[in-house]
Amino acid sequence: MAALVVSIAAGLAPASASAELIFTGEAGADYQQAPFYRGFAYSGFNNDDGPGFVIDNGVIHDSNIAPRPSLSVNATATKNGATMQSNAYSLYNGFYSGRAYASLTVTNANANDGYYAVAGQGNWTTATFYTAAAAAERAVFRFNVTGSESIPLGEGGSRLDMLVAPHALGYDWNDMFLTSGIGAQTYLGPGMYEYQANIIVGQEMDFMFWAAAYAQVNPGQAAQGQNFTITADYGHTYDLVGIDLYDANGQLITEWELIDALTNLVVFNQNGRTDAELFPIGEPPVSDVPLPATAALLGLGLLGLNGTSRRRS
Repeated sequence: MAALVVSIAAGLAPASASAELIFTGEAGADYQQAPFYRGFAYSGFNNDDGPGFVIDNGVIHDSNIAPRPSLSVNATATKNGATMQSNAYSLYNGFYSGRAYASLTVTNANANDGYYAVAGQGNWTTATFYTAAAAAERAVFRFNVTGSESIPLGEGGSRLDMLVAPHALGYDWNDMFLTSGIGAQTYLGPGMYEYQANIIVGQEMDFMFWAAAYAQVNPGQAAQGQNFTITADYGHTYDLVGIDLYDANGQLITEWELIDALTNLVVFNQNGRTDAELFPIGEPPVSDVPLPATAALLGLGLLGLNGTSRRRS
């Protein structure tokens, strides 16, 4: 989403046939407090009054209490003779795990207009590493991201962001997207990724995670009257699949636990995650995964990350 600049305008884009933006979560949700959960799925046209895009349809969730298991937008809107069908969803799937999908179909495009759809889920939690074997100095987080893209024009794809840092440094949610100087990283597209973090055993660490898919056409990229479909299907896997913990001599530590700082629940160890996952890695059940042009996701009852977060005092 490097090129995506979004504004939430008081008025909707001109001539929108179907437009609705829904905010969920508790009142006063604060991105400077952990735990923090954010998720959204929305679509829209370019902003006629300035740069970027205006949200026309979708849902945004901010909370310091609990994630929204699923968010989706499935909408049809018109502007300047063009019709855009957008479909996007994001699924919360536990500690450092999520799914996202975004697609848009435009009929009779206006060359001077832009179109986009995006969906993402992320969270900020706090936990502590403990090991009886040795003092850890470095951790390697291993991610698996799988997906596919169909982008005949414009742009689209996947974005994974993460930041691990001592809680005492006082970083907030937005710091995760600052990839210079503080250890935050961004990974684009499918692949196996490694994120290296300095670890202080026994000290509370912040864990921030974001995964999103998007499809976007900027003004001037589509020909007048063109029909097209753009898809970024990452609805199967954004998963933390392992953590390797090393001591000061570079030796792998083979027995350790990552424990919630508030509840003492184990969320990860040398064998992998210990919180329940609704979907096996890469294999979401067909009955639970929305397909393009299906109805909005409601009440899937996905498993949350119970007890694995802490509110900043």
